[in-house]
Amino acid sequence: MRVDGQSAFSRPIDRRSNRSHGNAPYGGGVSDEHNPLIPAGYDLVWSIVVVLVIALTIVALVTLARSARRLAATQALVWTVVVLLVPLIGSVAWLTVGRRAAPGDPTT
Repeated sequence: MRVDGQSAFSRPIDRRSNRSHGNAPYGGGVSDEHNPLIPAGYDLVWSIVVVLVIALTIVALVTLARSARRLAATQALVWTVVVLLVPLIGSVAWLTVGRRAAPGDPTT
């Protein structure tokens, strides 16, 4: 340890700019090219996909709840479990096949 409190391997850090002095090969400071607070494009795309899947699942659960009176209790339970465990495939399956297969459905 040196007299000034720093080890021989450390470099002085400029606290105002959050950058270390010298050329560090692995992240010597904050890069001007990438701001970690701004999400990348793929983060935005995945966020939109997640929101759409959640919205589709909610729509499927609402339509399932409305038509639960026409289904047997086990059918309603199975469809609910499928929609919740496999949200995308279960929701699409219920909205395309399950609703139409429900007995007493006026659309058939």
